[in-house]
Amino acid sequence: MNALKTEYQKYPIDLQPEKVHSAASIAKAYLGMMGLTRPAAKYAVADKIHGIAMQAYYGGRAECRIRNTIVPVVLCDFTSEYPTVNCLLGMWPQFVAKSVKVKDFTKEARSFIQSVTLDRLFELLAWPNLAFFALIQPDSDVLPVRTQYSDSGETNIGLNPFTSKEPVWYAGPDLAASVLLSQRRPKIIKAIKLVPAGTQKGLTPTVLGDRAINPAHDNFFRAVIENRQTLASDDPQNYFLKILANAGGYGMYAELNRVQFGKNSPKQLHVYSGEEYRQRQATSIEVAGPWYFPPVASLITAGGRLLLAMLEKAVTDAGGTYLMCDTDSMAIVATEPGGLVACNGGTHGNPSGEDSVKALPWHEVKSIAERFAQLNPYDKSLVPDILKVENYNYDRQGKQRQVNGFGISAKRYALFTGDDTIIKPSEHGLGPYFHPNKRRYRPHDCKNQKDSYPEWMVQGWRWILQNHQGRDLRSPKWFNLLAMRKIAITTPNVLGSLRRIDRDSAKPYNFVISPLPLFGGPMLVGPFSDDPRRWAGIEDGPDYVSVEDGARFRLCKPEEDEILIWNPDFAARKNSKTTKYLLSAQLRDLEQVFRDYVQHPESKSLAPDGSPCVANTRGLLLRRPIRGFAPFRLIGKEVDRSAQDDYAVVSDITPLEYGSPQGVKANAPLSDNRAIAELLEEKLKAVPIKELARQTGIDRNTIRRVLRGERVHAKTRLKLTSVLSREQ
Repeated sequence: MNALKTEYQKYPIDLQPEKVHSAASIAKAYLGMMGLTRPAAKYAVADKIHGIAMQAYYGGRAECRIRNTIVPVVLCDFTSEYPTVNCLLGMWPQFVAKSVKVKDFTKEARSFIQSVTLDRLFELLAWPNLAFFALIQPDSDVLPVRTQYSDSGETNIGLNPFTSKEPVWYAGPDLAASVLLSQRRPKIIKAIKLVPAGTQKGLTPTVLGDRAINPAHDNFFRAVIENRQTLASDDPQNYFLKILANAGGYGMYAELNRVQFGKNSPKQLHVYSGEEYRQRQATSIEVAGPWYFPPVASLITAGGRLLLAMLEKAVTDAGGTYLMCDTDSMAIVATEPGGLVACNGGTHGNPSGEDSVKALPWHEVKSIAERFAQLNPYDKSLVPDILKVENYNYDRQGKQRQVNGFGISAKRYALFTGDDTIIKPSEHGLGPYFHPNKRRYRPHDCKNQKDSYPEWMVQGWRWILQNHQGRDLRSPKWFNLLAMRKIAITTPNVLGSLRRIDRDSAKPYNFVISPLPLFGGPMLVGPFSDDPRRWAGIEDGPDYVSVEDGARFRLCKPEEDEILIWNPDFAARKNSKTTKYLLSAQLRDLEQVFRDYVQHPESKSLAPDGSPCVANTRGLLLRRPIRGFAPFRLIGKEVDRSAQDDYAVVSDITPLEYGSPQGVKANAPLSDNRAIAELLEEKLKAVPIKELARQTGIDRNTIRRVLRGERVHAKTRLKLTSVLSREQ
């Protein structure tokens, strides 16, 4: 603590140490010390403009392009992508301006988009022209699309050919990216731009390390990144400054916090999306953070996607392709000499007649990376590259070696060497699971020694790779452990449930464990224990409580399953408090987690033959065309990310949904699952759910989700409502 306080004293900010909750706290304090006034306090920007910016807001781009196929790759990464885009778009005047004006930018936007080429976008002076928002008529334009790609009930963001009769607002960088990837110009109906005017009074110089910063003409976030580059890569402050720049230059301008009110005290909510306006009563809302200013946040994330689109275009112009991309990085298919690599769906044919993709030579990948130096907004003596070939590609001596990649879906991939040494395993989708092994893994022969990973995840990925290659493999010993989630007590329903069995440990922000039934079922929580031997047992195991209805459960050990099979009334006789038991055979173990993990399809894309991407799809995927239907469903920004797979862990993992627009029937079958649920309840009074599943071709779990009012895919809703409507 004293070491941290000593470090903290280096920052000339007036903020008590105990009030520093994150790097964003320090970023806000710095802006306050420099005299910057919060946007909401000094800019008279109409809510309608914020609605336009938020309709154009999307997060980072993440996708798997080559699935279930091992390919050689070179991983490239943009240097501090969001602060870099902040500088490229010229956003600092927006922070220090006295005021901003909304300008009609239609003519200029149309003219600039007509001039867009890859070469033009490598001009530094071109980027400030992209800081606009435009209403377009999408017609097979490759654009970010937020929709429901599968029946999991979750919304996601893909980069897809998008068509819609309803016009949609997009940020300028996304339209430029669309030109590169669609080979066509989007139809701009109108456009606006926020133009800063003057400089606000009261700006005060500050220091960062040894560097003096005058906010009237120095970009604070550029200074943070340049200062970061003077530190060693393994210096903890290096990583901190990266977070500081991201939080201060982007994150806090998109800050929304979910607030829950009682059922008897709903709030009047005004909802803006694009130019649409709605009113509704709500008990759960998103409250803007103190520095919330979506015109900045939306442009910066769009700029990050444009950098990736430029990299993709440069790679495909060279005849190459990529394994995956993730926000600020891309794994490009490449070998030292270049050549062909077998890959289903590839557009090249090798001498054996197999579909293949072209692997770029290493030197060509480096040339592409060096081309991005033209966009370097920093002092080149401090930050020589903004796109670099990552240290994962080099051994401890700094010699480049061949790295291979294997992808399953967005954010689910691993990089490894030819001897199966894992270099970079994805933790996405595995992070919520609790494993008693706390050991960390760091590949010994890798230039990147700053990153480490949970050892059990590395062992699991090694099993995935060996299984894919058909090798004889030995499953990790811990595969038979129950799949448990470690969940912080952050919602009242989890807290209340745990208090029924353990009041001492039932405190906010303590932890609970939650087992997962194999075939779905109630969400159970129990007292936290890091000893797997204490998770289950008919007599000595803990009680688990259903969050939904308070029912009590106990988990059987494998050797205890037969006791309940042959003595179904055992629970009632043995323990009057425990009303239900779950057999070990009914629970997911970690082996099932990894077997399911590799089955996760990349639903945002299509298989090489144009069919839907499913569990066994392999090869070079295609972009999936998306057609929009009005009225669009409006959702909030924040989603609880503790559930990163198909199993919900808490009851509020879906984003808030903001009702039907005025003039549209509330029970319209394509926009309101509650109306479908009411029809279903009536239908199920006469027909068993199994029979309804047979009639509709929709599986029973999906029907149950509809009954609970959860979202399902639009095609599923249409199929279900058509069957129900025929019988009304």
